[in-house]
Amino acid sequence: MRATCFILALAYLLLQLVNRATAFDHQGCRVVKPHGRCSSILNYHLYNKAFPSGYDLARRGLIWPEGLNASQHFVILIHGYNGNMDRSPNAEIRPELLKVPNVNVVSLEFGALVPDPCYVQSVENARPVSICLARQVRKLLGKAKVSLELLHVIGYGLGAHIAGLASQQLQAETNLRFAHITALDPAKPLYLTKDLSARLDPSDADFVDVIHTDVFMHGILQPLGHVDFYPNMGVTQPSCGPSQNIETHQCYHKRSAEYYAESIFSKTGFWGFYCTELYAFLHNECQPNTRYELLGYYTRSKARGAYFLATNQEYPFARGFNFDNLDRTIRGKTYMTDGFINKISEMGESARNLTKYI
Repeated sequence: MRATCFILALAYLLLQLVNRATAFDHQGCRVVKPHGRCSSILNYHLYNKAFPSGYDLARRGLIWPEGLNASQHFVILIHGYNGNMDRSPNAEIRPELLKVPNVNVVSLEFGALVPDPCYVQSVENARPVSICLARQVRKLLGKAKVSLELLHVIGYGLGAHIAGLASQQLQAETNLRFAHITALDPAKPLYLTKDLSARLDPSDADFVDVIHTDVFMHGILQPLGHVDFYPNMGVTQPSCGPSQNIETHQCYHKRSAEYYAESIFSKTGFWGFYCTELYAFLHNECQPNTRYELLGYYTRSKARGAYFLATNQEYPFARGFNFDNLDRTIRGKTYMTDGFINKISEMGESARNLTKYI
């Protein structure tokens, strides 16, 4: 009898957990319901001239400060998997943006929902985070604290897809979408899908620019934006270490945020030249030409297509229009064996399709 009561009590407790806004799987990884309470899912930290050390929205009663208005640039930074409001892209980009006059910078915080090793659950949690972000943007628009024309959302890794999903949610609710999304090495695992409602794509904003820096591990190889940049082919980045080490690929991944941060005040600039896709670049089908675009903070909103560039071996990484000694081989630069690369090369045009839009 006691055993039966214990089992019933345990079943009831589990049922209560399932019915709450959040639940926990067998690994202890937190999963959030799509329509849970946003205050328990997502927080916002505002940085500007008045709040150089940050304004914690949760600690201020969820009330945005006076002084915000729709005439100011408003940049939202979204961290990635196993991140938080002080890690990439915040650590690299926020200090540089705060040097720009009349810019409000908001760092999102949802680190408790995307911890290592809970990647699958983190992808699940991307949806409710995006719903809450869309809800907050709608609130700011309604109070004339932000204008869509001056709103710029920058997402890193998993955060790039959250940016896209949030704009999709805003479109579904208001028929409006973000003006500008910058995607920094958008996450690949579980996002290689043709279902555009499940990931970032060009229709998510008036303008989507993408920087690819780790296309064979963390990031997606195929173009995802109106314009896509491939520094060092998006394959390897300098001064990161042996390509066989996972820490090296984390460095490659993070370099997307470092390049963007440098671009804000670089006088040299990260200039890339047009090529149809990575396959064409690797097979020497395109050369530096008259079609150039600038990677980073000053990318033109009318830029279209894929652009390739090399960087210096150390900071400052920008090389301007220097396209000397372009590296076009991936052999010996990835965890893939030369035999495997040869097999891909033998696929011919089929391999080309792997580097085009999903």
